[in-house]
Amino acid sequence: MPTRAIQESLRQAFAPTSRGIAGLTDQLLGAFVGSDVDFERLGDRFVCRCTADGMIREAAVPLPQAGFRAILAQVARLCLKQEPGSVTPYRGGAFLPIKADSVTKVRVDFVNTPDRQYLSLKSLAFGQSGGVCFDARNGHDRALIVPVSKSIESA
Repeated sequence: MPTRAIQESLRQAFAPTSRGIAGLTDQLLGAFVGSDVDFERLGDRFVCRCTADGMIREAAVPLPQAGFRAILAQVARLCLKQEPGSVTPYRGGAFLPIKADSVTKVRVDFVNTPDRQYLSLKSLAFGQSGGVCFDARNGHDRALIVPVSKSIESA
């Protein structure tokens, strides 16, 4: 995915919404369909890594830590709704449907601890579950999504 396409996906993901964190999370889940993307806090900044066509691209994401943690909490809620018992508030993952597309699911994995905030999104066509769902009790240390705000427009 070219850098310009990543920036456009970030704009879509983090466009202002009247639905608050829930709306922002839904936008984030839908903005990167067809790509694998990771969001991670690294020190005082957040980074988006997008993989498409075997290439990894990285972009800064201007999102406050509290905003990212709120998105991760919403992701945990969505995971529990879709797959009860699949996550804790601190880590886990599940397959989540994309509302606009009934055949596409996104595999989300996340970590939301004081030391690490991480979100991974992997697009899957219907029926491509790729194996066993993540069990939050097994110590797996990967995580899920993040949306951004208007400041991406200035990038």
